[in-house]
Amino acid sequence: MKIFNKIVILLIIIILIGCNTIFQKNNGKCGFNQPKPNWIIQVPRSNNDYIYFVGLSNENVSSERRARDEALKHARVQLVNYLGTDVKDKMEEIIISMSLSSENIDPLMLSQEFKTQFSKNVATQVHGEKFHVEFNQRGEDCVCKVYTLCSVPTRITNNSIRNFANDKLKTNEYIEFWEKLRDSVN
Repeated sequence: MKIFNKIVILLIIIILIGCNTIFQKNNGKCGFNQPKPNWIIQVPRSNNDYIYFVGLSNENVSSERRARDEALKHARVQLVNYLGTDVKDKMEEIIISMSLSSENIDPLMLSQEFKTQFSKNVATQVHGEKFHVEFNQRGEDCVCKVYTLCSVPTRITNNSIRNFANDKLKTNEYIEFWEKLRDSVN
């Protein structure tokens, strides 16, 4: 019986040493990486209720907290750029439908103004819904890369466009244009 106990203990030690060696070869001191979730590979489709964005940090961030912040910032920038383009496109459609001149209403300049306003008022309120962290060994350092999935209710983005148009209506210039932009969102 004593020989059997010694063999069992020896096998346990061999298994633990083997597992530790495999772990060190694959991931060093950085830890084990989970497989990438589907939302990174295929971003969920935006719908009538939400717009989705995936943010990504730099690959060589030394702190997970900083990598998460970078990923959130990246997602927010994507959101602001997406909405700025959407507003610019809507303005161009309205200009064409009303036979206005883009010399009087510059969609590019106004979309930049909208993006600035939106990024100050709304984009900072966007938070990560899901996070995925990958650790890698870079020389002696453990660095990480973070992905984050963010969703933004379309009612918030639509309200931002409406508020922007309503602010412009107060100038009493091109009232019909601003009314059409305001009414272009549900």
